[in-house]
Amino acid sequence: MPRSTRPPGTARLRRRHRLACRGLFALSGLAALGAARADAQRPPRSVGLTISQSVASAAAAHGSVCPCPGETDVLAPVSLTTFEVEVALPLAAGAGAAWGLELPLRAVPLMLVRNNPIQPAEPSGPDRWTMPLETLRASTVGFGVKPVGLRGWIGADGLRLEADASAGVVFFGTPLLASNATRLNFAYDLALGIGIGLPGGGRAVVGYRYHHLSNAGLGVVNPGLDSHAAYVGFHLD
Repeated sequence: MPRSTRPPGTARLRRRHRLACRGLFALSGLAALGAARADAQRPPRSVGLTISQSVASAAAAHGSVCPCPGETDVLAPVSLTTFEVEVALPLAAGAGAAWGLELPLRAVPLMLVRNNPIQPAEPSGPDRWTMPLETLRASTVGFGVKPVGLRGWIGADGLRLEADASAGVVFFGTPLLASNATRLNFAYDLALGIGIGLPGGGRAVVGYRYHHLSNAGLGVVNPGLDSHAAYVGFHLD
C-alpha cells in the first residue's frame, strides 16, 4: 500500500518500536557480555519451559478495533496461549545467593491465537480501525524467538520472587488480527512470579504476565494485541 495511504500515527508507532527494540537489544548485549566476563566456562544456570494462557479478554494495543459507533472492541474474544523453552545464563548473584540476575534466551515453538479475525480492517482515524462485529474468525499458530530479556530474583532456593522481561519476533501462519495486517509480529512481555523449590531439584514458577503483540506498522493496519495471562514454568538448575 502506498505510504501516503497508511493511517495517521503509523510513522510514530514505527519510530517507537524501533527505539524500544534498539534499547532492548543493547541491554541484552550488555547482559551477555557481562555473563561472558563473569565466567566463560560456567554452564547455564537453568533450562526450563513455560506455558501461559490469557485470562482476560484481549484488547487492541493501538486504538480500538470496533464496529463504531458502539466502540465495542472486536478483539475481546481473542485468546492467547504460549509455549516457551529457555536457557538462562547467570549474570550476578548476591552474597549467600539471596538475589540474582539472569539472561533468559527463549524460543517459542508454539503461540496459539484463538478467534483471530480474518477479515480486513479499515483505517478510520489516528490509530483506529473498524471491522464488523460479527467478523469471521479462525485460530492461527505462530513460532519465534525471544533473544532479548532480563530476569531478577530475590529470596532463597526454596522460595523466591521473580520479575522478568523479554522481547522478540513471532511468525504466524496467517495475518494476525486482520487479513490486511501481517504474519510477522513483534512480541514483548513483563512478568512477575513466585519460584518454589522442588524436592527432586529445580523449581516451579507461577505468576502473572502482560504480553504484547503487534507488527510495528509493517502492515496496512496494526491493531496489536494486549493480553493478561497466567503462567506456570518448570526449571532445572
